[in-house]
Amino acid sequence: MTDHTERRFLDGTASTGAYLIVALRGDVALGIRPLGMVDGAAMSVPGKTYLHARLRSARAPVGMAAQYADDGSQVVKLADQKLGFDEAWPELDFAKLDDSRASTIIGVFLRGSLKTEPEVVLQRLEEQDFLLSMAEYVAERAGHDNLVLRPMAIAAWLHEQLDPGMAKLKAQVAASAEFAQHVEDNVELFGFQSALLAKLYKKHLPADAEADDELDHEPDVDPAP
Repeated sequence: MTDHTERRFLDGTASTGAYLIVALRGDVALGIRPLGMVDGAAMSVPGKTYLHARLRSARAPVGMAAQYADDGSQVVKLADQKLGFDEAWPELDFAKLDDSRASTIIGVFLRGSLKTEPEVVLQRLEEQDFLLSMAEYVAERAGHDNLVLRPMAIAAWLHEQLDPGMAKLKAQVAASAEFAQHVEDNVELFGFQSALLAKLYKKHLPADAEADDELDHEPDVDPAP
């Protein structure tokens, strides 16, 4: 394993610098790109959330293999210089392979539905650093001798990519909890509909939303004949 901290990247199919290079074998680099989370129901696994990332094996940036060989952080074997994109990482099961790259997706199902139980998902992410677990999973299969970054450094970059989205999710969960409390505080209390709804929604409408004087939220459809 190397003690390098410099981040190097592989280009994606339609993006530049999308994959953080985590390992190097000969002139073949292995990169990772987080894909975020999706609700498990989309994968026929209701009640769960899928956290996943794509791995890509491709030619390393020009000069990278020579740089790591020169500073002694890696021993570049002659046999490694002739490896295919999939052959370089025998512990990885690649789903796609062509003349320019090999790729696959890794992931983990978390407890809780992202759509209906986001607070459960957030709790699990706070209880365990699944991005560090993901980095360690990749490191084990890439081979620690081939790493150019330690798992902690890989996890730190993954967090940088996903934390903004996590912060937004936390804000949404907090707002939902606050709204639920407002509803509970006003249950079984009589009042004019406009006043009741105004009290419930006032703090939860976007700042630039136009207020409806009557707060009439009845469906805009004709009654049944």
